[in-house]
Amino acid sequence: MKVGEVDRLSVREVRTLVLLREQGPLALSELAYTLNIAPSTVHGMMLKLQALGLVIRNEAKQYIITNAGEQALAKIQAILSVEA
Repeated sequence: MKVGEVDRLSVREVRTLVLLREQGPLALSELAYTLNIAPSTVHGMMLKLQALGLVIRNEAKQYIITNAGEQALAKIQAILSVEA
């Protein structure tokens, strides 16, 4: 994901990346419960994050943040630090 593309992420998607970074691999149902959103909404969001290369789904059907996802969060944190 390029620097200018991090603005394509919603707050909910960023929260999901942070959650995956902090809590490790999580199943769709765990994400839906923790984020308090419908599983169908989480499914669509995870498809987008996978397409962007920010998360992957392992054999246990859990989602894991990728290095690209970590880099996107670092870019967002840098942007927020400059704006603060």
